[in-house]
Amino acid sequence: MRVRHYGCVYRVLVRFGILLWKTVGGCARYDVVTAAALDREGREHYSLTVACVDSGVPPLTGRTTFDVRVSDVNDNAPVFRGDAAATRIDVTVAERSAAAAAGDYVVTVAADDADSAENGAVSYAVRCRGDDDAGAVLQVDAATGIVRTAAAVSLDRERRAEYDCEVVAADAGVPSLSSSVQIRLIVADVDDERATFERRSYEFAVAENTAAGTAVGRVTARDADQPPFNRVVYQLLVRTPTSLVSIRLFIFQGGSVAE
Repeated sequence: MRVRHYGCVYRVLVRFGILLWKTVGGCARYDVVTAAALDREGREHYSLTVACVDSGVPPLTGRTTFDVRVSDVNDNAPVFRGDAAATRIDVTVAERSAAAAAGDYVVTVAADDADSAENGAVSYAVRCRGDDDAGAVLQVDAATGIVRTAAAVSLDRERRAEYDCEVVAADAGVPSLSSSVQIRLIVADVDDERATFERRSYEFAVAENTAAGTAVGRVTARDADQPPFNRVVYQLLVRTPTSLVSIRLFIFQGGSVAE
């Protein structure tokens, strides 16, 4: 701004100041400059008044007022809120087959970015360790932050009980800023495994007239599920050409076979 320089004293509000730019023929030109860093997220608008007071008696004052609006730069990364603000979220889902048509709901994450416009527009992406080998385990809605299991993925606890995943929230600024939250996906057991014997067939020999209750052998079956789904109950039957009939042998819960 141009003012007549006759020993005038210039005043301006805090965070801004006045610097003499040049003087030509007794006429001084000053620049209004920032006196401190400006944070748009703290304050976006300033109304400034510059006053010039001369040295006359009585002194005379001239004033001008103008607005300063602080433009945004991408200096804030998205910040997760709620449970997602924690270092890690533990989520449990039931194991499922790849034939399931739709993904199961896992969790919703939300992040805020204090910047404006594209600098504050947040989108989400998710990746799990091992995705390259087994295909994507989780999927996230880029706009809403809703995380689901991938539609065609198989979650088999007996093959893998946990997945370490990361949801990234990124803004649309240039360059983009991002933050992330870790998700530990715990696969809960369901009763989807059959008990299987250690051997395809067993053959035991017993002498005639052996006393009742004498052990003649042992069979062992295992179930890959977790308790209580892996409790094995034994039953002894004999197959005939037309039916299954009981015989005079007993099988105990430990797998021992006795006459």
